[in-house]
Amino acid sequence: MLDVEAIHTFYGRSHALQGVSLTVREGEVVCLLGRNGAGKTTTLRSIIGLTPPRRGSVRFLGREIAGVHPYRIARMGMGYVDQGRRIFPGLTVDDNLEVAQNGRAGPWTKAEVYRAFPELTPLRARLGRHLSGGEQQILAIGRALMGNPLLLLCDEPSEGLAPLLVRRLGALLRTVTSRGLAVLLAEQNLRFALDLAHRGYIIDKGQIRLEGPTEALRQEEVISRHLAL
Repeated sequence: MLDVEAIHTFYGRSHALQGVSLTVREGEVVCLLGRNGAGKTTTLRSIIGLTPPRRGSVRFLGREIAGVHPYRIARMGMGYVDQGRRIFPGLTVDDNLEVAQNGRAGPWTKAEVYRAFPELTPLRARLGRHLSGGEQQILAIGRALMGNPLLLLCDEPSEGLAPLLVRRLGALLRTVTSRGLAVLLAEQNLRFALDLAHRGYIIDKGQIRLEGPTEALRQEEVISRHLAL
């Protein structure tokens, strides 16, 4: 479904990604782990087209998308949940979902989002700025689903949430992925990410250092070497 091959991404003269390669297969949940500043967000931004790579290949559904505008990538079937949620604070929950429709046919409608995420139902008329952090994150995921993606990129969805909300968010994401949606999850929260994913990659200083099934990435030696602060 997604094949990223040897991409190099820059911020000005800063060489942020240095030959990053990864794959996500249909219906698979893949995590991208790393310390703060390791390159997780840049990898997702490079894939969705917000920070296009200067070199390398990004193929989605067999089509080269490196350099393609983000809105065109979204219409192909890729969703994006940005770090920091970035919902529309001056719009209601219902309006945030409404504006996210992009014309792609599929199972996700407002009614279906409310069924999958019942926490949002009593908040339909509430402005985004008046939601809690957890409610905003659930809305951000629901908004991304309104585009009926085949692949969902999630950037640090558990960031800043209390442990109880992190567990609830994990349950909601399992509900979504059980319907066959593929997910690429960038996270610092190891337990959260590894409990959701089938396999993962570890990135550090803009390079993939290790990849494998989640069982292998749970090893204490791996965590202490690549992920410990």
